[in-house]
Amino acid sequence: MGSRIEDDMKKTRKHTHSPHILKRFALEFKRIFVLLFIKYTTRNNRFILLSMVIGLIVGLAAVSLKFLAHSIHNYAQSFERSAELHFLFPLIGLLLTTIFFKFLVHSKVGKSIADIIFCVEQRSSLVGSEKVYSHVIGGSLTVGMGGSVGLEAPVVVTGAAIGSNIAKLFKFNYKERTLLLACGASGGIAAIFNSPIAGLLFSIETLLPEFSIPTIIPLLVATASAAIVAKSLYSDQLFVFISSGWSLHAIPFYILLGISLGVFSAYFTKLVLTTKLFFEVRRHPFKKAIVGGLLLCGLIFLLPPLYGEGYEIIKALLVGDYSKLFDDYAFLAQWFQMHSTMGLVLLVSILLIIVKPIASAVTIAAGGVGGVFAPSLFVGALSGFVFSTIVNQLGFVEVPTVNFVVVGMAGALSGILHVPLTAIFLIAEITGGYSLFVPLMIVSALSFFVSKLIEPETLYTYRLSQKGLYIGHDTDKFVLHHLDLSSLISTDCTILKQEMTLGDVVDAVSKSSRNVFPVVDKLGHLVGVIVLDDLREVMFQRDLYDSVKVKSLMKDPPTVLKQSDNAEKAIRKFDAYNAWHLPVVHYNKYIGMISKKTVYEAYRAYLVESLQT
Repeated sequence: MGSRIEDDMKKTRKHTHSPHILKRFALEFKRIFVLLFIKYTTRNNRFILLSMVIGLIVGLAAVSLKFLAHSIHNYAQSFERSAELHFLFPLIGLLLTTIFFKFLVHSKVGKSIADIIFCVEQRSSLVGSEKVYSHVIGGSLTVGMGGSVGLEAPVVVTGAAIGSNIAKLFKFNYKERTLLLACGASGGIAAIFNSPIAGLLFSIETLLPEFSIPTIIPLLVATASAAIVAKSLYSDQLFVFISSGWSLHAIPFYILLGISLGVFSAYFTKLVLTTKLFFEVRRHPFKKAIVGGLLLCGLIFLLPPLYGEGYEIIKALLVGDYSKLFDDYAFLAQWFQMHSTMGLVLLVSILLIIVKPIASAVTIAAGGVGGVFAPSLFVGALSGFVFSTIVNQLGFVEVPTVNFVVVGMAGALSGILHVPLTAIFLIAEITGGYSLFVPLMIVSALSFFVSKLIEPETLYTYRLSQKGLYIGHDTDKFVLHHLDLSSLISTDCTILKQEMTLGDVVDAVSKSSRNVFPVVDKLGHLVGVIVLDDLREVMFQRDLYDSVKVKSLMKDPPTVLKQSDNAEKAIRKFDAYNAWHLPVVHYNKYIGMISKKTVYEAYRAYLVESLQT
């Protein structure tokens, strides 16, 4: 009996320790691999190899996302009464997505590109490992079941997470980690659209606060690798477009379209932000999913083209098949087909343009995973169609409707996301519309300018800017924000005690080269400062050495720096209070002193180092 118990205990110990052994082995293998990789590769080769690996992995992730979303969509549509009840599917998709994130992911993960920008600017480009898979599944459920959003944001988040976690594996610094994160995001756009140049430009315009020519090589390698994988497994072109080019007489109308789309883009942004704010007051995720799902179902019931990404509608507009706008009306499809006129087509198109931002915002705010890339292209295509059709109906001049559909997509994307270069090259690449480069540039530039004039922030940056956390491409703010202020704090300053006399102060000051001296109480809390210039009037009056106390000599500092402050905030305080030295405190306990000169020297050193790398 005793030997049997001992045998059972040995088996238990074996089963208990074996996972730990495997874990230790995996960790040791990873450590050795990383050491060997770093040892036998140069810095440049290292980044080329890793960007290629990231591109290949992100390409597979993008293909998996497309496959899952389309499989779920096809499965949902295969039911016998799916044509009549398909407007209810988005509610199911939102509930499934909410269940997945609440019970399987166990993390309050951000579900948009805004969260990646936050990670770049506030979390040293560290992206949670759960985002490597969570957005592939969440995006598939949301879009596959008809959520009125696109797959682009999920694949960008997934790619960024892959790049960030690979950089973390090799213990890269912030700049290197940010570059590999951008490689993953670029690869995501390149793979989902088969558009490598647009993927590269998207990261430059949205994710890279600093950009230099050497950084473009890893981005190119990553986007090319991702595009190769996507092209190998998903070879179809998103849109087919045939154009005879552009003519000079249409330029004024492209200008008008660009201005109109700029105004509309600001409306799109404000409407989405307002809708999301409405849902934020509802904390319970399932209540949000149900309320949002029912609202979305109602919108899709009234306007079926709001279902899903909307790419089928864009394809129909490019070939002039306007009847596609009426196909999915469960009970009125036949009536629409019999009574469809150009006036009715325009009315439905205008309604879709107005309501699509609401449907997209509801999908995201109610817990869905998706982005506004596809909705932007959708409303842009319809806007170009409506604008050109009205111009043609007036009879003064004839403009090619299909061209306006294409440039409308670029204009909406540029205005809504403030990415004019991405918009130009993305539309040129996915439609093959290189012959329309001039109209694309005109419409994208004007839409961007007008939209930014009305609404300076995008959906990605609005919340960060409201909290003063967004840096963007402001190099000064970027460098100051990422300087380690704690390393600039001087802790060798002569500290004066509150109970000291003037004689004690003179003795202490004579042994120091500083001009400002902190005064602390018995608990180490900062109670004031003494400035050498203020001390000179009495420091030679020996008859006051014993009678005058520090309390009567000190004064309040103009302001203090908190230990958690960054260099940008420090410079703002130095300038606001015209100060050259400020004390640093942690819950009012004195930590050290910092000078404006030290911060500027660190700023200069950072810039010099950046130029050398």
